[in-house]
Amino acid sequence: MARGIGQGRATALFTVLGMTVGAGMVQLPLIVLGISSLVSASHLAFKMLQWAGAAYLVWLGLRLAFTSSATTAWQVGDVTPLAAAREGMIANLVNLWPIGFMVAFLPQLSIRMGTQ
Repeated sequence: MARGIGQGRATALFTVLGMTVGAGMVQLPLIVLGISSLVSASHLAFKMLQWAGAAYLVWLGLRLAFTSSATTAWQVGDVTPLAAAREGMIANLVNLWPIGFMVAFLPQLSIRMGTQ
């Protein structure tokens, strides 16, 4: 919502596309291979993913703090569509909630549809 308010609909749309399509292209094969279940079962892998998410948020904060002006980072047109999609994808990949949802929901869907 911040992207939509601060940078316009187009940038928000590419951010959402990165969060859904881009991250989905990475997360779905991991679920099919069972790797995401291992991440949720392994305490070390889960903590590493949490720390990766925290490091990404710190990096975004430092990048914003050290720009020449705090307002220039949020002006319309400042972020290219590819950069918006990339940032949305990274934000979704290091967020534990989408992975947890997919691990809990998608295997049940495949069982109900008779594909397993």
